Amino acid sequence: MIEIDSESLAREREDRERRENDRELDAFEGAVVVVYTRAQAIGDGLLVDVSEVAKEAGLSIPTVVTRHVWEECVEVPPELEGEQDEPGRLWDVVYTCGVALRAAVRAGRTGDRLPFELLVRQADRSLRTERLLAVVGPGDTADLVLTIEYPEDD
Repeated sequence: MIEIDSESLAREREDRERRENDRELDAFEGAVVVVYTRAQAIGDGLLVDVSEVAKEAGLSIPTVVTRHVWEECVEVPPELEGEQDEPGRLWDVVYTCGVALRAAVRAGRTGDRLPFELLVRQADRSLRTERLLAVVGPGDTADLVLTIEYPEDD
């Protein structure tokens, strides 16, 4: 005759329920298929590391801009060559972001996404208002990092 104690049955039932819950959670969340790191995005050119300029502008955390921001706000249209340069336009992006972040902190605003506006000179010499986001969050090593992006760049 086989004896089964109630503790063994309870443990077996708990194990079965845990495995079932794990399967349901996996089905809901899905298995991780690909992990794409910030470092890889920088290496691939999707993000541009601007940390050195950001330090000069008073930002103390690693900073990148998206390729989209770089192309629209930093690259100089051919018609403006000789009047503007990439270092100056990059400074405008990073410095304006820093001013917006410091103003938000002084005002007691919290959150990980701060919208801000930047005026960018166009090829026809008009100014266009660009609406950007400063996004602060964990980087590849969980240290805080800053990404300057368009809202649709997420």
